[in-house]
Amino acid sequence: MREHSILRWRTRAVNYVWSQQSEVGANWPNPFAKQAHMLATRSGKQESDQWQTETRDLQADFENFHGQAPDKINAIAIMTDCDNSNSSASASYRRIRLHARDTD
Repeated sequence: MREHSILRWRTRAVNYVWSQQSEVGANWPNPFAKQAHMLATRSGKQESDQWQTETRDLQADFENFHGQAPDKINAIAIMTDCDNSNSSASASYRRIRLHARDTD
């Protein structure tokens, strides 16, 4: 799907979050961008002091929330953000990899 090149900030997105309040699998519209959707992939404080590996089918998640497959992935944003929850957080990231979807 093609997004308007001048309005790149309005691009459709799936935001994967580690939520303190929502259960794993919970999802909701992004409160600041109606074309983005939030999906809790982790919940609570369990194992928050250990390395975590997250594996997602980006295409399936995108299709689920936006009703169509993406033409391509234009960007990936990695961030630690907790200002809306009035809390604090720190994070480290490493070895972010994308793999072709299994066709078996």
